[in-house]
Amino acid sequence: MQEYFTSVGGRPGTGSAPKKAQGKRKSRQSPPVQATPAKKSKRNTTSEELSKWTPHASNWEPEIERVDTVDRDPDTKKLNAYIIFKNGKRVKVGMEMVHKHCPRAMLRFYEEHL
Repeated sequence: MQEYFTSVGGRPGTGSAPKKAQGKRKSRQSPPVQATPAKKSKRNTTSEELSKWTPHASNWEPEIERVDTVDRDPDTKKLNAYIIFKNGKRVKVGMEMVHKHCPRAMLRFYEEHL
């Protein structure tokens, strides 16, 4: 076994056995790194995408597809929910509206994100 390991350059993984003599190699240089533009966030919350529309009913639950996300306004420190409705509209509303019109949808969001 020792002769075999000597012929192949030593035992694998030990690093202490002698290595085979290697010929000169050209070093591989990686291509120069180009500056890439900053990636945009997947959750783009520009005002063009957000609708001012809200359902007329007091119970929004049947109209909601899902609560997309919740964030805190850096200036006012208030929480806002981004809700996607079944008609495709995406609406940003404050938590007081969520508590009044769709508390179960908000509860489902929190349960899914525990």
